[in-house]
Parts: sequence; structure tokens; C-alpha cells
Amino acid sequence: MSSRRPSSLANTSSDSEISHCPPYQEQHSFYPEGRDEQEISLLQENSSSHYSTPFADPLAESDSHRRYTLHDPGPTTFGAPEYEPVQSSGMKTRAGLNRYGTRKINLVKGAVLSVDYPVPSAIQNAIQSEYRDAEEAFSEEFTHLRYTAATCDPDEFTLRNGYNLRPAMYNRHTELLIAVTYYNEDKVLTSRTLHGVMQNIRDIVRLKKSEFWNKGGPAWQKIVVCLIFDGIEPCDKNTLDVLATIGVYQDGIMKKDVDGRETVAHVFEYTTQLSVTATQQLVRPHSDESTSNLPPVQFIFCLKQKNSKKINSHRWLLNAFSRILNPEVIVLLDAGTKPGPKSLLSLWEAFYNDKTLGGACGEIHAMLGPRWQKCLNPLVAAQNFEYKISNILDKPLESAFGYVSVLPGAFSAYRYRAIMGRPLEQYFHGDHTLSQRLGKKGIEGMNIFKKNMFLAEDRILCFELVAKAGFKWHLSYVKAAKGETDVPEGAAEFVGQRRRWLNGSFAAGLYAIMHFGRIYRSGHSIIRLFFLHIQILYNICQLIMTWFSLASYWLTSSVIMDLVGTPSSHNKEKGWPWGDDASPIVNTFIKYGYLWVLMLQFMLALGNRPKGVVTLYTFSFLYFSLVQLYVLILSFYLVVGVFTGGMLDFNFDDGLAAFIQSFFSSSGGGIVLIALVSTYGIYIIASILYLDPWHILTSSWAYFLGMTTSINVLMVYSFCNWHDVSWGTKGSDKVDALPSVTTQKDDNKKNFIEELDKPQADIDSQFEATVKRALAPYVEPEEDGGKTLDDSYKNFRTGLIQSMNDLKITPFITSLPKVELHIHIEGTLTPALRWKLAQKNNIPLRYPTYEALLDSYKVTYNHRRELNGDNGAPTFLETYYEGCQVLCTEDDFYELAMTYFQKAKDMNVRYVEPFFDTQAHTKRGIPVEAVLDGFLRAQHDGAKQLGVKSNWIFCFLRDHPVEEGLEALRSALPWARTKDGKGKGLFHAVGLASNEYDRPPGLFEEGFLLAKEAGLHVTMHCDVDQKDVVEHMREGIFDVCESAGADRIDHGLNAIDSPELMAALKEKNIGLTLCPHAYHRRQATEVLFPKIRRLWDEGVRFCINSDDPTYMHDVWIDGNMMKVYEYCGLTKSEMGKLVRNAVEMSWADEATKTEILDELERVLGVEEKLIS
Repeated sequence: MSSRRPSSLANTSSDSEISHCPPYQEQHSFYPEGRDEQEISLLQENSSSHYSTPFADPLAESDSHRRYTLHDPGPTTFGAPEYEPVQSSGMKTRAGLNRYGTRKINLVKGAVLSVDYPVPSAIQNAIQSEYRDAEEAFSEEFTHLRYTAATCDPDEFTLRNGYNLRPAMYNRHTELLIAVTYYNEDKVLTSRTLHGVMQNIRDIVRLKKSEFWNKGGPAWQKIVVCLIFDGIEPCDKNTLDVLATIGVYQDGIMKKDVDGRETVAHVFEYTTQLSVTATQQLVRPHSDESTSNLPPVQFIFCLKQKNSKKINSHRWLLNAFSRILNPEVIVLLDAGTKPGPKSLLSLWEAFYNDKTLGGACGEIHAMLGPRWQKCLNPLVAAQNFEYKISNILDKPLESAFGYVSVLPGAFSAYRYRAIMGRPLEQYFHGDHTLSQRLGKKGIEGMNIFKKNMFLAEDRILCFELVAKAGFKWHLSYVKAAKGETDVPEGAAEFVGQRRRWLNGSFAAGLYAIMHFGRIYRSGHSIIRLFFLHIQILYNICQLIMTWFSLASYWLTSSVIMDLVGTPSSHNKEKGWPWGDDASPIVNTFIKYGYLWVLMLQFMLALGNRPKGVVTLYTFSFLYFSLVQLYVLILSFYLVVGVFTGGMLDFNFDDGLAAFIQSFFSSSGGGIVLIALVSTYGIYIIASILYLDPWHILTSSWAYFLGMTTSINVLMVYSFCNWHDVSWGTKGSDKVDALPSVTTQKDDNKKNFIEELDKPQADIDSQFEATVKRALAPYVEPEEDGGKTLDDSYKNFRTGLIQSMNDLKITPFITSLPKVELHIHIEGTLTPALRWKLAQKNNIPLRYPTYEALLDSYKVTYNHRRELNGDNGAPTFLETYYEGCQVLCTEDDFYELAMTYFQKAKDMNVRYVEPFFDTQAHTKRGIPVEAVLDGFLRAQHDGAKQLGVKSNWIFCFLRDHPVEEGLEALRSALPWARTKDGKGKGLFHAVGLASNEYDRPPGLFEEGFLLAKEAGLHVTMHCDVDQKDVVEHMREGIFDVCESAGADRIDHGLNAIDSPELMAALKEKNIGLTLCPHAYHRRQATEVLFPKIRRLWDEGVRFCINSDDPTYMHDVWIDGNMMKVYEYCGLTKSEMGKLVRNAVEMSWADEATKTEILDELERVLGVEEKLIS
């Protein structure tokens, strides 16, 4: 390889010009087909060029800016647009800088914005003169990029409405339309596909003996490549740089809307000879080796403004572009799939040679990397084997019958006129953008079965095509057409992908079976119908086996373990491999483990995202694989034993009847042998007969070990998520950055717009930066593998359920009588009650629906802006007080409290001391009497009707003025349980609430003294990890005057950081009311719970509570206690001690305390008997 630096796209005439060239890499990987190396070498030599400089401007007539009026040709007008020189607008700004002139652009039919933009000189220069100067060529297709802002639905993209495409404008017949659908693939995957497509087009163009391709114009003019990108937001911007490098995209020309009509799709058209390989190597023509050059390729690039799913991309392809181009054959590819050499030619030839062929697919195989190194990954190896076996057994069999059940969208082809009509109508029922137009027939009107069916919409299209009334279209598998695609390499990604595949294929399979009768209305021959009947029976059997496969694998594994491991007359009283005594025991443990991990799959599938529990899924894959390996070893031991006489004793001596009787005896050994041969033997035999056995050596091990996993993990996850049909769209904030255009009317009353006319020199200079980005080595972004907060909560829930010990602790904790000492009554306001009271009191909410209100409760709030900064999320207190707005009347406060008391009763809470404050309500104009009388009635009815006793705690809002709090306490004292007995008995203590930032408890000393004088208790909030929280605790215990000190500390977990405070808490016997879940939202498990455990070990008294449960992911006192049990490692008797702590720390009367403690002892006594 030459060491000198390669030139730019256009060739240079001197070394001084090389500095203008965008750099790119000389290194490249080896391609097996041996063609890329030849092409890339073309980049490393200079040759003569049509222009003398890399970025020469062939269109520039002078250095002055010019202004043009562009007349876009109408739908029936062909040729280049005309440019009318217009007087130049201003040339200089106040800073003395040049500014662009403008040009006037008339809209087609007064509505369609379609504009030609000059491409960079380097791209123009790359076109070979034999194409650029050809008589049949249209010069602007090589010199200008055509942009159309489609402000319509795909069905309205028609000639009548003013839309057109260059191949139709040039009167070219489109024989082959190659479509590449894209979501968010990186530039490497996209380049793999595009370069492979261009190589395949070269295969077609270079055909010398083809009569069809060599008549009626050049072959390349009969082929169009259409790229459809599903939304601006998910699109990888490096991929756009690659497209800009080859000329099919330009930045800065897209329009958000035209006259207020939103642009639905941005359509770019250009014919290029440039390509970029997967290793970021630029490939351009070279005059010395014309046979190796890529031919011109007509590109249509459709960039949809919003993400609206793949099926909508196909509607743009089939209902918009194809209706104008009217192709004979359409090839569908996914970005990332690389067609092999002559694969597209092989697909097209299948259609050309069989006029009744309606659809076809090729062989898809996994991308294995250099030297098949990815086969070391069991997931990749298993998928490679699966693809290979499908291409050897399934696809050829179905092709022989004439109905291939699925033509994969990643690599398939259809005859366009075959799928027109009902097949496409049924296919597009799954497009959510048609839901309003279709009504009940659309996606929004479908039941869950039909929605799942459209997860595999390609299967629907296949069936509809074969069953098309009056026609005899059939489907085929073309072995010569090969495509290479990347496959998931991680457990989580693999599970997520297969959910859609399995659910969609199951529903679509049922659809085909239930509608099989429509086949009789088709035009198929009697012989074809006969074979289709055989195939449908085969599909029914396969569906039944799939349904029972979960049980089948369990029974097969159990039977084989029992046959080999359990001594019996069938195996000559020998247990293998662990001996006669140990083998049954080991097998029993393996079986219980199998069932336990299987149960775990249901828990994970129903409650977790795969990416949130990667470790558990990896463990499941590993365990089932080890079990499968063990069963395989036992199975082959069985086989060996049959032929050596060491195991199953088949009767070979007394004739055929005796042998058959012994073979199918109750031991089941013969059935196992048949299953082994039919399952594993057929794969090996078929692969050898197919002359493609290498996957047996490289990948079979992973597939055989993973068979149990595919059933137990993938099927369970798929069916447990049958409700997840993954419909809907994502909005795009980035669309707002695009400019809008507003038309004006000229003297002839034609609509036009004025647009900046950028000079060629500026276009070229900006292009240099684009090429540098496109050809820069690809750096794979680091995937964020971190768990979300919601994942951690779900993982906790799953951990509780999946643990065998937790199955016992859950009813135990439920049965414990509980005491709740730290719960804010306003923090129990449920979304249902909030919605109800808002409707009743005519209070406007900022949530349009109840579902939106429910979703707002799932938000992870910004705890404190003073500590955490402003992350855009509302603070907890803002949300908390916003919820209070719906509480207006005495009945509202009564219902709030009674709703909580009912919940408390359900959790076996016997006594509660709820916090409340009046300031949050009186400042809204609510009378204090309405608040306190409502709570007072609930206190009485809660105890009488529900058995939940309560004594309440009045709170000062510490972020409000102290005087305001004192006045609130004085106004509430008539409802207190005062020592003089004159109060109504609602509350018996005072505390602190709200934001404590820079608001130490000493500010409220006067209030605490007033409370003490009235005979009330004092408790103080000292929230976790707040500013100066340790000083606040010290102040509450020591520094506030002796008579006003705290009797209890709310939260107080940070005492662990101060030995002085720890000693004081134990000496003064001051308890802490901890709320673990409230802290778990902000602290990792491994940080938080060791602190709580240390408090326990140090002998500091605390109890467990729930704080504001409805705003904290609906985790109540029982959930908080389960967390402490799970993560602190407490025993059941220690959990009982926590309840005893709460009783002793409470300010309940002695009779209530005794009653609760007696019930606690009874529960603990029953548990001890159960354990014994």
C-alpha cells in the first residue's frame, strides 16, 4: 500500500491542493468476496479529472452573488429547471461581511415545495464522463440534489397533487426498487447495507449476456434505491454525514412546514457513484479500471419528520413512491443487513423466470465477525445455528408447498402488482397513523390479539398474497440470495427482540389457520391446494407442540433423569452418574432448581424490564443450559446403554413383536431414543445432505444447550407480555429547530418563496467538514447499562417474591399488628381520591386524564433544589402541596383520613399517629374548623368502625414564618388532648414538617414550650442527608431548653455519623421513626441498609414507617418492613422486636399498648410453633 496521502473525491493536479482534501483512513478489513479491497485501492491513486481542482465550481460564472428564480417542472414536464437571473439584493452587512443573495422558488401547483440544490463540486467531479455526458443523461441529476417537502399523507403523494420523482420525470422504467428501512442504526451498519446494495447493482449492470438489462437504456436507470428513515429524532447524525458524503443528503435545507402545513417527510433525490464502506473507506470511480467502478445509482432518501414505525415507512414506499415509479419487483432490506454477491440479481431472476411468483426471500445468516470469532458468544452461535437450520429445513419445505409463512422484512422481495389491492390493505391496518381514518378496523379498534398479530405484519402480507382472490401467486425461497445481519449479543436485548417475534408469529399463525378457507377463492391449481392443505396441517401440529412445549421439556428432562438416575428394574437397579443412592437425590435438587428458576421467569416477565435484570436473566440462561447439558449426557448414556446392554434391556432375541413391545414399554426408553434421533440427528443429516455442515461444528453446541432456555425463558417472557404491543410514536423536539416557510404571490399570482442562494465555494467548504466526520473511525458509544430507579424498585419486588423465604415472610409481616408513627395524612392522598375530589370541587388539574394523573405519581421527584440543583423535575413538596388543593371541605378531610384508615386496617395497622398541618390549608382560605373537625370525625369512626386507633400530631411548617406557625398552633389547641382535659382530643403532640433547609428546630422553641405547657409531646423532623442535619439533631436533643426537648426524632438516620448523638439517643431512650423507602429512592441499597443494620446492632431504638406513601411509589409500612427484613438480614423475632419498639415509642394509652403487645405475642408464638 502506498504511504502517500490519498487525494480527495476529485483528483488534484498538484501537491499544494492536497491540503483541501478531507482525510480518510487507508486501513480496511479483508472482505471474503475480494471486491472491496480492489475498490478501496482506487482511492489511493491520482487520475485526471474533469475539473482541475478538488472543489472547483463548474457552475460559477463570476465571483459575484447571483439571485435566481427557479421554475420547477410540473408533473408532465421533464428536463432541468430554468433559472432566471434577478437583480441582486444587498451584498454587505454592517460588519463588512458578505451575505448570501436570494432566489425565488415557485411552488408546484402552488402547494408543493420542490427545489434543486447544487451538490458539492467534489461529488459532481466524481461522476464519470461516460455517464455525465451521455445523450440519455439529464445533467441536473448529477449536479443537483432535489428536495421535496412532503406535507401530505403517503396516500396523497401523487402526480395529481403535484408530487413527482426524478425517474418518472425522466420517463424511465423502474424494474427493481430496492428499499432500505432504517430506525437508529449507526453509520457502520448503514454503510454495510448501502455499499452491499451498490455492489449488487454493479453485478446487474455488468451483465454482458442479459438481453433484458441491456435493452431500452442503461441497466442502472432501471434500478432505484429508496432509503426510508423513521424519524429525525432517533436518526444517528453520523449516518446523515455518510449520506451527505455520497451526495444524497444536505444539511440545512429541510423545512419544518410550508404555509403552516407540517412536513411529514423530507424527500431527497440524487444519482451518485460514491459509496462508503463499513470501515469508513470512501469508494469512488477510477477511469483506469472502469469494470470495477460502481455504476450510477438513483437514490431516493425519505427522512420522515416523526417516528411512526416501520409499517408506516413501508406505506411511504408502497403507497407513495411505488405508485409513481410502478416497479416490477421491490426488495426490502433492513439497515444493517448486507446482501451477498449477486444476491439481489438472484432474487430478481426468480421473479423474471417465474411469472406467478409473488414473493421470495433469501438466506439470512448471522454476522460472525473475522474468523467466526463471534461464535464464541453462545447467544450468537445459537442464533447462527437457528438461522441455518431454518434455511435448510423450514424454508425449502415451505417453498416446495408454495407458501413460505414468513418472508423476513430484513431481506425479502415482492412483485409489486401481486401485493396491490387486498394484501396491502390488510397489511396497512397495522399503521397507527391510519387509526382515525380506519376507525374500528384500524389499530386503535383492534383487540389485543390483532394488535399482536401486527407485530409480525410480514406474516399477514404473506398469507394475504397467497390467498388473494382470483390469483395464483406463490412464495419461494431463493438459496442463492444471501444476506448477512447482526444479531443480539446480550441476554436482555435477545429476550426483548424475541418477545415481538414470538407473540407476533403465534398470533399471525392462528390468523392464517382460522382464515385458511379463503385459499379456495384463489386461483391455485388442485395440486397446489392439496399441498397447501398438507402444510396447514403441519402448521397446526407445530402450533400445538409450541403451546405444550413448556411442559414437554420439563417432562422430558424429568423422565430422562429418572430413567438413568433412579435404580429400577428398567435400568438393572443402577443409578448413574452419582451412584445408586446419590443420583436420585442430586436429580431431585436439579428438578426443584429447574422449577424454581422457571417460576422466577414468570416473576421477571411480569414485573421487570430485561435490561433492568440482566444478571438474573444471564443466571437463568446459564442454569437451564447446564441442566440441558446434564440431560444430554444422560441421554447419550441411554443410547450407549441400549447397544452395549448396559442400560435399557430391549428384547432383540424373540422376534419383531417382542422387540417392539420392549421398545415401547412403560420405561419410556424407546420414546426417548426416537426423540433424540428426530431432534438432533435430523439436524446433522440434513446439513450434510445440504452440503452446508459447518454450523454443526461451530454453533450446534450453543443451540443444543440453549434449547431449554429458548422455551423456558423466551416463551414465558413473551406470553407474560402479550399486552405489550409496542405501538405509538415518539415526538421530536428537534423538529422545532427546522425553519418554516411562508409563500408570497408574484405578479402572476403564483405562490413562491424566497430562499438564500448559497455560493458553490461555501457549499464546498462545508462539505469538507462533513466528509471528515463521515470518514472518521467509528467509536462505538458506551451503552448506559445502569439501572433506573424504577428498575431498582421492581428488582426489590421481584427479589421479595422469588426468594423461598420471602414466600413465608410476606404472610408473617401481614399478620403482625403494626403501629405507624411517621405518616403525613396529606401524603396518603391517592390519585383516585384526588381525581374524585377535583371533579367534585371543580378544581382544575394540569392532567387532562386520570391516566395522566396516575403517570405523574411515578415521577422521581427532585428532593431539594437547594441541595440537588434544578434538574427540571418538580420537588416533592411542590407536588405534595399541589395535591392538597383538592381538599376544600370538612367532608374532604374526613374522607382523606377514612381512606387511609381503611388502608391501615388492610395492612393490620392497629394504632397510628398521623402528622397534619393546618397552614397549608388555611392559607388557601379553608377554615381551620373544616380541617380539624373532619379529622376529628375520622378519628372517632376509624376506631369504632375499622378498629384503627389514632392520636394525631400537629406540625409547624418550618419553611414558613415562625409567628404564622405559633398562630396556627394557638388556633388548633381547642382540638388538642391537653392536660387540663378541655381539648377535643384530636392531637397530643407537635412536630415539624416541610423544608428544613437553613431552618433549625431552635427557631420554633417558643412553639415547643407552648406545646409542653399544654401537656403535649414534642417530636422533631431531622431528614436524611440534609444540610446541617446532625447539628439539627443535636439542637433538638441538647440545645433547645430542657423543658422543650424532643421526646422522639423523626427520621434521624444521620445519627450514625455522630458517636455523641448515638450515645445520647441510647441514654435518653429517644427513638427514631425511620422510613427506609423514602431514603432508598436516593441511596443505593448497599449504602442505606448497612446504616440501618448498624443502628440495630448499636442498640439504638427505632421503628419502621412509611412517610408519604402515595407519593413514594405506593410503598406503605408493610413494604418498608419487607425491605428492612430483606436487606438488613433481620430474623422474624427481630421483626417482632421492631413492632415492640413502635408500641413502646408511641404515645398511646397503656390499655392500647397492652392490647397490641398481647396480639404480637400470639402471632410470634404461632410462628415459633410453625418453625418447630
